[in-house]
Amino acid sequence: PPAASGDVLVGLLGSGQPTSTPGMELILRRTVFAPGEGIPPHSHPGSIVIVVDAGTWSYTPLGGSIRLTRAAVDGTPTPAEEVEMGVELILTKGDALFVEDPQDDIRNAGEDDVVLLIAGLTPVGEPFTTLMDDMEMEGTPAA
Repeated sequence: PPAASGDVLVGLLGSGQPTSTPGMELILRRTVFAPGEGIPPHSHPGSIVIVVDAGTWSYTPLGGSIRLTRAAVDGTPTPAEEVEMGVELILTKGDALFVEDPQDDIRNAGEDDVVLLIAGLTPVGEPFTTLMDDMEMEGTPAA
C-alpha cells in the first residue's frame, strides 16, 4: 500500500536484486503529488528513469547527469537532450528523464495530481531519497 507524507503518496510497485548487477536493487515506484506539493532539494543514488504519467510537473536539476526525452509525437519520442542545471523544466504526460546520481527540486506545477512512474537501479541498503538541507550541492563552491 502507498505510504503518505503530507500530500505525496509513494507506492512500491515491485523490486528485486538482479544477479547481473551485484549490490544493486531494481525498483519501480508510483508517486502521486497533490497540487502544490513537492519535495525540496534532495538527492538519489544510482540511475533512475522517471516518466510523467499524469499532470504538470516542475523539475529543477541541481546536480548529476540528466537527459530529457519529451513525449512522443505521432508515436516517436523526441531525441534525448541534456538539461541545464538550475533551470526549471515543466514536464507533462509522456515526458521522461534519465538521471544518474541526481540532485533536484521537484513539485506539482498544475491544478491536478501529478503521477510519476519511477524505475531505479540503486545501491542495496541506501535510502532512495535524501533531503539535502545543509548538504553542498554539486557545482556549489565550498564556503
